[in-house]
Amino acid sequence: MTTSPTASPNLDTELSRVQRRTVQYWFQDGLVELVLGSGFLLLGLCFVLLGMVPSPGPLTLVPVVLMIGLCAAGPRLIKKAKERVVYARTGFVSFARPSLRRRWLTALVGFVSASLLGVLVTRAPSLEVWVPTALGLAMAGLFLRMNRPAQLDRLSVLASVSALTGLLVSLHGDTGNLAGGIYFTAVGAVMTVGGALALRSYLRNAPPPEDA
Repeated sequence: MTTSPTASPNLDTELSRVQRRTVQYWFQDGLVELVLGSGFLLLGLCFVLLGMVPSPGPLTLVPVVLMIGLCAAGPRLIKKAKERVVYARTGFVSFARPSLRRRWLTALVGFVSASLLGVLVTRAPSLEVWVPTALGLAMAGLFLRMNRPAQLDRLSVLASVSALTGLLVSLHGDTGNLAGGIYFTAVGAVMTVGGALALRSYLRNAPPPEDA
């Protein structure tokens, strides 16, 4: 007599559900988008200021340094914000974030990709106008990857905004620092507003404990 192994699929389904709820818990307060959106706005401002400098020279490395700093300090800033705002209200849930090695590897891959794109644009200047489109699509893919376990509508909207903004900047013919300023400012503003609205909703539904 044989029995069908139904326990394992059920266990896998339950584990997947728990993992999804953990990721949703990590994003539900909006602090992740607030921190990242603020970084995007800072990048946008940096590109705008660079566009005002006639010969930026070494200053063109400032956005790269800022991006690396955001990758390194972003998780710590998010953790500190959650410690002050979230954990006292709804408790602490451990989230399996990427290791430090993986975060640095991601930053390195992004830097190398941007460098290769810069070389390509130098050799074929006519492609420069499509750099914002490539950036918008790349960031949209990242937002969709974040949303795969989280399943939050606002992350899907953010991915659409990223792709559409990059395309519109390219169609308008903007390039260089101006294109970077428009893209990062627009996407950063949408991300920050979405995070702020999510945080307001979270604070309204999760008041602090009476003894806090």
